[in-house]
Amino acid sequence: MPALTGPDEGGPVSNPSQAQGLLAIPPLARPISIGPPAQGTAPDTLGLLRAFRRRWRMALGAGLVLGGMAASAAWYLVPAARYTAEALLLVEPEQPRLITSTREYRSDPETDRKTQVTLIKSPVVLTKALGQSGVAQLAMVRNQSEPTEWLESEIKAEFTGKILRLSLSGDDPLEVAAVVKAVTGAYLSEVAYKEKAQRLERNETLKDHYGKLQKQLESKRTELKTLALELGSNDKQTLSLQQRLAMTQQNLAEQELLRIQSDLRYATAKLKGLQAKVDRELGEERADTSPGPAQADVEKAIRSDPIVRGYIEREAELNGNIAYGRSVSRSASDPSLIRLRQDLIKVQKRRKEYEARLRSELLNEKQALPDAQSQAQSGLASLEDEIGVLKEMEGDLKAEVNKYTGGTKRLSTQALAMESIQDEISNAVDMAKLIGAEIEALKVELNAPDRVRVLKEARAPRALNTNRKIKLAGVAGFGVFGMFVLLVSFWEFQARRIDSQDEVARGLGIKVVGTVAAIRPIRTAGAREGKSRQGILCQHQLTESVETTRIILTHEARAGAHRVVMVTSALGSEGKTSLACHLATSLARSGQKTLLLDADLRRPVVHRIYDQALVPGFCELMRDEAGTEEAIRATSVNNLWMIPAGRQDSHSLAVLSQSRPRVLFDQLRERFDFVIVDSAPVLPIADTLMISRHVDAVVFSILRAVSQAPRVQAAYGRIAALGVPILGAVVSGIRIATNYPYWTDHDDDSRH
Repeated sequence: MPALTGPDEGGPVSNPSQAQGLLAIPPLARPISIGPPAQGTAPDTLGLLRAFRRRWRMALGAGLVLGGMAASAAWYLVPAARYTAEALLLVEPEQPRLITSTREYRSDPETDRKTQVTLIKSPVVLTKALGQSGVAQLAMVRNQSEPTEWLESEIKAEFTGKILRLSLSGDDPLEVAAVVKAVTGAYLSEVAYKEKAQRLERNETLKDHYGKLQKQLESKRTELKTLALELGSNDKQTLSLQQRLAMTQQNLAEQELLRIQSDLRYATAKLKGLQAKVDRELGEERADTSPGPAQADVEKAIRSDPIVRGYIEREAELNGNIAYGRSVSRSASDPSLIRLRQDLIKVQKRRKEYEARLRSELLNEKQALPDAQSQAQSGLASLEDEIGVLKEMEGDLKAEVNKYTGGTKRLSTQALAMESIQDEISNAVDMAKLIGAEIEALKVELNAPDRVRVLKEARAPRALNTNRKIKLAGVAGFGVFGMFVLLVSFWEFQARRIDSQDEVARGLGIKVVGTVAAIRPIRTAGAREGKSRQGILCQHQLTESVETTRIILTHEARAGAHRVVMVTSALGSEGKTSLACHLATSLARSGQKTLLLDADLRRPVVHRIYDQALVPGFCELMRDEAGTEEAIRATSVNNLWMIPAGRQDSHSLAVLSQSRPRVLFDQLRERFDFVIVDSAPVLPIADTLMISRHVDAVVFSILRAVSQAPRVQAAYGRIAALGVPILGAVVSGIRIATNYPYWTDHDDDSRH
């Protein structure tokens, strides 16, 4: 067969061993419809790697060139290398200790590092460094209008763990070393050594405060001792018990005073009533001579008498006070208890005397009437005596209450004062212990190593510092290289080019009826002559895969009468013409009368592949300018004929939308077993959609690393929307092994 070439096929194909072969998949029982796409558009690692693999030559080549240019530019743009002097200092995050830690302020390590960097660049440190002898006369310092600001911006202070690296770069190695050494000394004297001086000052302050605390404690203890002697004890519980007892005695005295005052008021009122009764009864005569009341009535009258009831209530009140006094008093001979018992005896005696008089009066009431005046006078005298006694008792109780009130107040005041002094002593003792412990700890820890120590003094550097230029150039080169590779991969990923048959079957929902192997060209002399073993194996791959696809189509032809099959693609350069030519050749070699029709009217290629004239062809048939006998051409392959595209114009394109193509295809069905139609791509023009309405089935050609999933999906959808049966897709460019063990040289000879 002649060489297959075409401008829309991605380049010429020199011989069948370099062409694409079909590796078949089990045939379809019926046409399928497109399913929803399952591929996402968000970049992922696997997708970017696949995209990079498709463009790795361009990405690496251009990336290396751009990276080299960026590295070179960075190397020349970075200022020239200079001498760098550095000093290393060990800065502990906290003060080293020998035994125990003190209560000095500590910050977290990160904050301390930031503080030290700020201090080392502070105006105090830098001004002192620049003021040292010999530093101000250095050329690199004299040339600066503001030496302090210049040094603050130029000197570098960086921490690596606990190591502080202090560095400065310049043109003169001796000068940069002198400046770094001066800054190191100023930092030690103004910051590091002052920390130790502050610790010593703190120790002296603590000692002074400790002495003042001891004097205060001595004064408070003397005051507490004097107060304890006045109270008789310094125990809080004992003082509290004494205070409660004093308050109880005061309460009892007040209650007794209230009772006496109540009795006094009662006796006074009784005296007034009895006096009025005597005055009222003096002029009355008693005519009643009836016998006196019975004994039971007398006792009842006595119990109901208000005076008797008052005595009884008073006795109950005194008994209650006596019981309470016993519960709070430590001794039965307490004066307040004795007084309460005496009052109870007096009240009981008075109640009995009164009951006796009242009983005698009630029993002898009739006999006593004649002597009413004398008895009334006697009662008045008795009441007056009783009132006199009550007034005397009232005066004594008032004096006693006043005495208890003053004692209670004094005791409470002294107890509160003692408690306050004890609390002050306790707080002072705790503080003294704390300060004493801190003083003792500082005595030991002041001998601990310094927190800041010099590990390496600044020395004049011997070599230029090129590390910065190398790092910047490397970062620029690798950064540009990586960014370009990433951009190329991302750009390629955005195109969503199909990379495998799984992306077609699973991602787009299109049935894959075969795959076309991507076979590398053979560069040896034997390969160019088609005689090398690798060339023979490649030729076998092509032949076997095309024959497998031919078997699928012949099976479909018998099952579904699919004899006119159109081969198309979404866009150009996706292998449709090569697929159509190889498929037609395989059908012809199997003994089927096959016609290959070039329906790609805009960019015809088939006539050049088979070395035929362009006209007359398909366009002339559509315009009725030629007959089928003139348009059909025989090829060098047995049982294979072809119809070229012809010369297209607007009229021939307009006929495609009419019934003329169907009439032509019906005529061709009668003369050929199979008609393979190589059509134009679906998306750029509408020719394929108009022709597809008159064919039996459609096969899509998809080229790996070229075809784009969204484009294939759109083209597939347009064909499916017309109701045309779609056999599936053939994926080209799949890499397979070329040393299949079942292919032999003998097989090749027998085939040819």
